[in-house]
Amino acid sequence: MVLKASMRLHLVKHSDRYVCETCSIRCNSRSTLQQHIITVHTDIKNHVCETCGKCFSSKTAINVHLKIHQKERGYACQSCNYAGRTASALYIHMSKHAKETHCCEVCAKIFKSARNLKDHLRRVHSKEKKHQCTFCNKKFVDKYMMTVHMRTHTGVRPYKCNLCDKAFIRSDSLKEHVVTHGSRKLYPCKQCLKKFTTRRGFRRHSCIISPVV
Repeated sequence: MVLKASMRLHLVKHSDRYVCETCSIRCNSRSTLQQHIITVHTDIKNHVCETCGKCFSSKTAINVHLKIHQKERGYACQSCNYAGRTASALYIHMSKHAKETHCCEVCAKIFKSARNLKDHLRRVHSKEKKHQCTFCNKKFVDKYMMTVHMRTHTGVRPYKCNLCDKAFIRSDSLKEHVVTHGSRKLYPCKQCLKKFTTRRGFRRHSCIISPVV
């Protein structure tokens, strides 16, 4: 019996015969595998948004992004007047209405949604490190953290200050730096009286002076 082309195409979906040589993930078609390699294992982003200039690695990703520029908000919240342009935007919004909280069993941190908890577990507590630095072979759970780490090898500092010549590896480092140009809140240590310009710097401070009892 000769199978129709549509049936042969359908059966391929059950085969998962296309395997990624980098992470061993299995795909049901060659095109799916190629898109996986571009999205996960390369920095190729050929799909450019004509409105804001942001780049994406796949047509699907840019199509989702383009919805943020549309006036139409077709995803309405049933609990308030909010309406989102995408299903994911509505999903994130719904966590604000959730009365149920989700607690991390590892560190007891509380999250408003199961999605946030799952992301926390993957980023912080997951032992599976799929992303490997090509310079020193150090492995990371999250691709973003690997990308940030690799900048220490390449010297790339994409986050530049508009007020001076300094540039930073991470966006949060730039935000903390910008504060130093204007009126800033200081965070003083009650033991040694040393002052910090950022909350992050204050938290990292290890005071050598014992508190007065």
